[in-house]
Amino acid sequence: MIPHLPPELSDRIIDFLWHDWKSLCSCAVVCRTWWHASRYHLFSSMRISRLSTLNAIAKAARSPYFIPPLHWIRSLELVEAHRSPSAVREPLSD
Repeated sequence: MIPHLPPELSDRIIDFLWHDWKSLCSCAVVCRTWWHASRYHLFSSMRISRLSTLNAIAKAARSPYFIPPLHWIRSLELVEAHRSPSAVREPLSD
């Protein structure tokens, strides 16, 4: 049997991966504890560059079964696809 890592240690390890989305996704599927530690970084920033993506999110948000991770989002970037990649970044507030 593999011994369990203390949650504080796994949280600290995952915090070092904040910039590596692919590794965070891998950590998120290891176990429930790692999912909880990874989701903060996975959902802290959202970039939407296509209207179809925005429409899909809006449609899902209207579903009674959708549980949005909106309280984890700290940065939202909306980029117009046909223009230069300049966007306004505004922090979200409660």
